[in-house]
Amino acid sequence: ELNETKLGASPSDKEIAAALDKEAGDIERAIGKDAYVIAMCVEGRQLKSEDFARRINELAVSGRGRLCFVVGGSFAASKSSKDRDIINNGGQ
Repeated sequence: ELNETKLGASPSDKEIAAALDKEAGDIERAIGKDAYVIAMCVEGRQLKSEDFARRINELAVSGRGRLCFVVGGSFAASKSSKDRDIINNGGQ
């Protein structure tokens, strides 16, 4: 688990972008390049529980050992985390 970057009550777009960039770097260092990523954020695609379970099972038997869930904060998740999302865009 990583700490969310703290922002003031009314952050500017520039401050939000900087915080998301910092969080993205922290996330990348924590999960590494070999992990499957599932970004849990409001702009993502919803799946039925059965479909989600099926996808997780497919990943479990695929040979890769790490599955990481990235939970977006109040300003969403970083673009780089969403780009790696295997559910929404097939990213690896």
